[in-house]
Amino acid sequence: MIKFSKTVLVTGVAFYIAMALIPQFTKSLFFLAVMIFVLVFAMFAAAWDFTYGVAGIINLGPGVAYGIGSYLFVYFAIAHYPPLLAFVLAAAISSLTGFIFWIPSIRTSGGYLAIVTLILLVVAGEIALAYTGDGGISASITYYAPTLIQSYYVTLGIAFVSTLGLFLLSYSRFGLRLKAMRDDEVAAKAVGIDVYLYKLVALVVSSFLLGVSGASAAFFINHSHFDFGIFNITSNFLGIVISVIGGPATIFGSIIGSLIVELPANYLTSYSTYAILSYGATLVVVVLFLRRGILNALAGLTKRIGDRRLTVIYANVGTAGREKSLDASVRAWIKIKKAFEKHRGALA
Repeated sequence: MIKFSKTVLVTGVAFYIAMALIPQFTKSLFFLAVMIFVLVFAMFAAAWDFTYGVAGIINLGPGVAYGIGSYLFVYFAIAHYPPLLAFVLAAAISSLTGFIFWIPSIRTSGGYLAIVTLILLVVAGEIALAYTGDGGISASITYYAPTLIQSYYVTLGIAFVSTLGLFLLSYSRFGLRLKAMRDDEVAAKAVGIDVYLYKLVALVVSSFLLGVSGASAAFFINHSHFDFGIFNITSNFLGIVISVIGGPATIFGSIIGSLIVELPANYLTSYSTYAILSYGATLVVVVLFLRRGILNALAGLTKRIGDRRLTVIYANVGTAGREKSLDASVRAWIKIKKAFEKHRGALA
C-alpha cells in the first residue's frame, strides 16, 4: 500500500469544505465572484504543480492550455453545445498542447525548456490576437445563464474533483515513477522507466486540467466580454506563484496559495500596482522563510510533533520494557541470520 501525507489531504479537504459553506454566511456578490476566481486559479496551480512539483518538468507556459480552454468553451457555447460537452471538448483539445510541450522536452530540460515554453505562450497570445483582434471575443450566450451561486458550486465541485484526482494520481505507482524521474532522470532510465512516455502523459494530464480551469473561468463570465488578456504573462505567472506559495508537489497547496494571493489581489483591482506588489511580497516572504511552501511546512511541523510524541512515549517506558523490546529485536535478527545462512548453504 502506497502511503501519502494525511496532513496534506486533510488540510486540503478541510479548506474545500469550508469554501462550500461560504455562501451560507455571506450574500456579497462581489466576494462570491472573487472566490470563483480563487477556485479557478487553484485548479490552474494544481495542474501546473503536477508537472513541476511531481514530474519535475519546468513548464513556464501553462497559460497556453488555460487560454485555449477558455476560448474554445466560449466558441462551443456560442454554437449552443451543452455546457458539459463544451467543457469536455474544450479540455480535450487543450490537452493536445501537452504534445506540443512534450516535443521540446525530449531535447531540452531545465532553463532551456522553460524559455521554450514561455515563447510558446507568447506565440499563442499573438495567434489569438490575430484571429480575434484587440477586443477578444464576446460570448453573448443566451440559451443558458447560470446564476452566481450555480457558477460558484460548479467551479467548486470541478476544482475539488480535479485537485483530489491529481493528488491521488501523484501517490499512485504512476506518480511515484514521475517523482523518481524528477529526482534523478538518469537513474529512472536505468531502472527501466520510459521517461519520455511519462513526460508526455504528465503534460497531457496537466494540459487537460488547465483547459478545464480555463473553461471554468469562461463558464462564469460567459455573459460578458471575454478579452485577450487571458494569454497575458501576469495571468500565466499568477498560477505558478500560487503553486510555489502553497507548496510544490502537494497539489492541495494550490487552494491555500490561491486564497493568499488571489483574494487580496482582487480587492486591490483598482490599484493594479498594489495587487502585483501584494502577491510579489507574499512570494518573497514564503521563499525566504518557508522555502517548501506553506502546506509542506505544515506537514513537516505535524511530522516533527508526532516524532516528538513517540520519543516521549518511548522515554516513559520502563527499563524492563525496553530490554524486552531489545530482546525481541535480537531474537528476530538471529532468526533472519540463520535463515540466510541456511539459504546460502543450499545454494552452495
